[in-house]
Amino acid sequence: MKVICAFDSFKGCMTGLEAGEAAKRGVMSAIPGCKVSVMPMADGGEGTIDAIRSMTGGREVAIRVLDPLLRECESKYIMDCDSETAYVEMAQCAGLTMLTPDERDAMHTSSYGLGMAMVKAIEAGAKHITICLGGSATNDVAIGALQALGLKVYTRDGILNRPVTGADLIDIADIDSTALEQLKSQCDITVLYDADIPFCGPEGAVKLYATQKGVKSEDLDGLELGMENVREVIERKTGVKAESVKGAGAAGGAGYGLAALARAKMESGIDYMLVLSDFDARLTETALVLTGEGKADSQTLQGKVSAGILRHSRNWNVPVWLFAGKVENKEALLNSGFEMVVDINAGQDPTQNPMNNTVAGQRLENAVRRTAENKIKKLRRQCDRS
Repeated sequence: MKVICAFDSFKGCMTGLEAGEAAKRGVMSAIPGCKVSVMPMADGGEGTIDAIRSMTGGREVAIRVLDPLLRECESKYIMDCDSETAYVEMAQCAGLTMLTPDERDAMHTSSYGLGMAMVKAIEAGAKHITICLGGSATNDVAIGALQALGLKVYTRDGILNRPVTGADLIDIADIDSTALEQLKSQCDITVLYDADIPFCGPEGAVKLYATQKGVKSEDLDGLELGMENVREVIERKTGVKAESVKGAGAAGGAGYGLAALARAKMESGIDYMLVLSDFDARLTETALVLTGEGKADSQTLQGKVSAGILRHSRNWNVPVWLFAGKVENKEALLNSGFEMVVDINAGQDPTQNPMNNTVAGQRLENAVRRTAENKIKKLRRQCDRS
């Protein structure tokens, strides 16, 4: 029996590789002799460039950029073996985990550091840049990042001589993207989005994710108006409509900003990773796929790792079990096609910290083992009755 363990990271406690190895131990304990493959996965969010490096090789390049609050910090990108392809992760340059909970507020954060990383990769010889969008602390439509690449931004009072933040969107009156034409001739850009959501509206960037980025409830309407204002400015300058861009609302509207102003090619992060890992070819001889993430809920179905794993596995009629540190909307997840949906922390000792790496790994291993054992018992009872 062959099993694939293809997990996303459990943010704050386990990498995708660590989660996969823990799940493998659980499978091997329940089904000795089973052949288990661990394939760390990501969807364009935090940990994506590490997963790409594990699949393709390449080297890590240490750089210094400005963080979301414009403080100098250490970061990195991956340069592929061809020395012409660079992988840049927004979570490493403008990420939510770079800030303490008290510092988070997308009204006052900028993606400028992402643009700095892109500039450094181009200076190092990159002709192709793949940007992994997830995990951002920002809601600035990537205008901050594009300023680092030469975009000029104007308010009604004149040119804005500092990186744009979410609070500035409502005041933007015009942009000059002339300098970006040189960028387009130097390299091509691919964007991996982790959530295929609209730019504005009830299911858009602000309504779904801004509060997770620290935006206060009284600022949400103003930020949404800012997004609508910038959309009008960009559409007027480029002719590219937000609704025509897949993943337009990802990373605080960065998908739309990069697609319209830098002519970036938009791709689903998880689909890109599954092609890169040759996942479908491995499914032909696989009996079961295990996947998971830190939290599984309705947003899981919007293009996250687990949803992509499920979609591809169903094409080969391979069942998928989903494990998460927290589960919401379990019925919706089961109805979407997961054979099992398991909360690894349900009923566990409340005195233990579920975010501890060792605790999380052990709970995932135990949950997988118990689930597999129960499934085997159920199958045996069915065989006995028949």
